[in-house]
Amino acid sequence: MRVSNEYYVQLQKKYPDEFVVTDRRSGKLIAHSRSIRKVLAEIRRRGIDPSKTILERFGPRDAVAIY
Repeated sequence: MRVSNEYYVQLQKKYPDEFVVTDRRSGKLIAHSRSIRKVLAEIRRRGIDPSKTILERFGPRDAVAIY
């Protein structure tokens, strides 16, 4: 399943300045935090294989991203 760019724009707006982990296939949000240690700990706690996720760090709300 391909996740739309609009979905990622929504995540960026909702979680600025945070690390965000999503499921690689569905795009479902798994964890978010300003601390990378916290999102990695949440992945481990839930027993999720990290290779099946996407970890991103979103910039400030007003930042411009070019893809």
